[in-house]
Amino acid sequence: MPTMWEIAEAVATQAKDAVGLRSEPEIVGRIEPPFLMVGLPPLPEYRSTFQRGRILVEDWPVYVLTSAKMTRAGQKLLADYASWSGAKSLPLALEAEPTLGGVVLDIAVMSFRPLGTDEVGMIGYYGGEFRLSVEIDGQD
Repeated sequence: MPTMWEIAEAVATQAKDAVGLRSEPEIVGRIEPPFLMVGLPPLPEYRSTFQRGRILVEDWPVYVLTSAKMTRAGQKLLADYASWSGAKSLPLALEAEPTLGGVVLDIAVMSFRPLGTDEVGMIGYYGGEFRLSVEIDGQD
């Protein structure tokens, strides 16, 4: 059974290999956009998450930062990564290999939202947040 960290690394690697995003499985201090960061997911209820030999983790956050401030170029790049089609589509890239090389049973990109201006001001980068659903084999 993979750990949360191993899954985060597999997501970062898949994004890097498929669409060329610089990525790390952890949130780092100094970033050079475009950049992908894999956060850690909320686990509101362990007992309902870990059941019947499988683990379903929803709302796993993945952040794509495309520019140091909100610019037209940064918005276009973010639209390319969030799109449902095209060479830079992150949903297509992750779901093209839904097991992340055998690390998980299935992965799906469930949602996307651009970061708000207050969030951009706080962190100093423009980008968006994807939310993943990840199914894991809970058997060792």
